[in-house]
Formats: sequence, C-alpha cells, structure tokens
Amino acid sequence: MARLGRGVPARPGISRTPLANFDAAPALLEFETPFRYPRDQSFTLGAFTTPFVYPAISIGAPHVPGSLITRDGEIEWNGMLWSALNQYRPQDVQGWDSINLSNGNVPRGSRHGAWAGRKIAGERIVTATVQLNDNSTTFQDSLDAMITSWAPPDGADEYPLAIRTRGKILIAYGAIIKADAPPENFGVGISNMPIQWACSDPRRFGDDFNAAHTTLDGGTLTNTGNAPASPRFRFFGPVTTPRVTLAGRTLAFNIAVETGERLDVDTSNGDVGVYDLSGTVLSTNYVRLDAFSVPVELLALPGGTWPVTYTPDAGGTDGFETFWRSTWW
Repeated sequence: MARLGRGVPARPGISRTPLANFDAAPALLEFETPFRYPRDQSFTLGAFTTPFVYPAISIGAPHVPGSLITRDGEIEWNGMLWSALNQYRPQDVQGWDSINLSNGNVPRGSRHGAWAGRKIAGERIVTATVQLNDNSTTFQDSLDAMITSWAPPDGADEYPLAIRTRGKILIAYGAIIKADAPPENFGVGISNMPIQWACSDPRRFGDDFNAAHTTLDGGTLTNTGNAPASPRFRFFGPVTTPRVTLAGRTLAFNIAVETGERLDVDTSNGDVGVYDLSGTVLSTNYVRLDAFSVPVELLALPGGTWPVTYTPDAGGTDGFETFWRSTWW
C-alpha cells in the first residue's frame, strides 16, 4: 500500500497598493490662510530710555615734560614729581647750572704755550639728594615707587629731567647712573637718597615748542636761550637742491623732492629722509649734501634772533618748516 507523500502548501497571495511617486508635482486646489502680511507703515516714537550706557570718551596725549611742576625747587623725573608738597622732598642739587668743557688746545712744539683748539662741552652730570618722608603705612609703597623710577632703560633711551629755579623750568635728557636709599631712618619713615644722572647732551631745553614756516622771501628764527639749538627742517616739494642759510652757515642737499613729497632733516642727530605728506617713509637712503654745504649737525640756531633764507635751485614755492626749542647751557 503506497504512502502518501507530504505536499508543500501554496503561499497565500498578498495584494499591495502601489507606492506613490514623491517626485511628482501634484496640483493643489485653491486654499486660504488666516495669516496676513502687514502693509508698510511709519511710526512716530515718543521719548524713551534704554538701559545701555555708552562708555565715557577718553582722549590720551603725551606727557609734556615739566608740566607737573608748580613751584621753585621741584624736580620732575620721567613724569614723577618730587616736591616739598609730597613725600619726595628735594634737598639739594649739584651740576644743574654748570658746564664741563674739554680742552682742545695743542701744545706748541717750539715755544711756550699751545695752539688754541675748540672747546667741546662734555656730558652733564647732575646729583640731587631727595628725602623720602612718609611715616605712615604707605612708606614701603612710596619707597618701591622711588626705586622703580631708578630702573635702567633697556637700551640707550634717555628720559626728561626737569627742574624749576627762579620761575624758569629747564629740561635735560638723561638716565640715572647711581642711587641709594639708606635704611638708617626707615623706622621713622625717612631716607635721604642721593641720586645721580648722566645726560649725554649737556644742553638744557625750555618748555617751549616753536615752529615757523619760511618762504622764498626768507624770515627770522628766535632762540631765547644761550646755547645753540638744533632745529629740524621740513622741505616741501617740488623743489630741487633745497638750500637754507642760518647764522652764516648754509645747509643744502643735492636732491629733487617731487610734488607730494617732503624732505625731513634733523640737525640734532643728522637724520635725513624723504616722506610723503602723510609721514610715510619713501626713502632713507643716503642723501648727498651739496658741494658748499656744512655737515648736517653743524647747522645750529644760536641764542638770539637770526635771519634765515631759502634759495633752492628750482621750485620751493611751498617753502619749508622749522621746529626748535630754546636751549641753554
């Protein structure tokens, strides 16, 4: 008798709805929305306040040396005032009204005496004693502030030293080379401190800053001091061979300064450069002196009033400017 084999059941049929085509662009029927866009309108607002506070406007300006001084005997060192009216009280000053000249004489070889040579002023050495007088809880702070003012500069910088005597403020530029704060009287808040400066330029300068514009017609310059001042000049182009004569000496340059340019000359250190009118450096290459010119550093403005003339080879109708300070030994 034959066995019946097992059969495989048939799968039931499943019917699916076809997937919609999402890339199709269906056509929408007309519809409405309750949102309405506002029309352009203008409003007039009344007075109102805001909690925002604008910061205060502050304007900075370089410190003018000597501007802190108000009475005779006061010393201002690099913006720090030493006065009988505060805890830093000057006691005495040496070397301020003095001069140290090198002897340029050369002995004669065949007779008595010497050939006269030029006398050159050496550096100015100034010494002062300043009493720190602060018998209070701020003594250490006062001492620290004083010692900080003695700190040596990183390079060859020199700082303004201003002293007023008999109503006149004069300013030298130097650096402290020796200072001491003896501790014997620290317990009563006192230290008599000797301080010494070396000023590479022995001249002292007034607190005036002078400027003059000179045309081809010439003009005058006045130095109210008794030592020769070292002016700065600014020649405006177009000009060829700018030439200025002052106190019997002529300074001239073999150069053509173009329109929109200026030639700046500093007779104190011999710097010469060409700039545009905004002060951007165009050239600091060597500028040749004219054949009959003195060296840059030898043109000076002696004490008194002196005529100055301007005689370039061509151009120069915009003239030149001079900047200087009255100068004392």
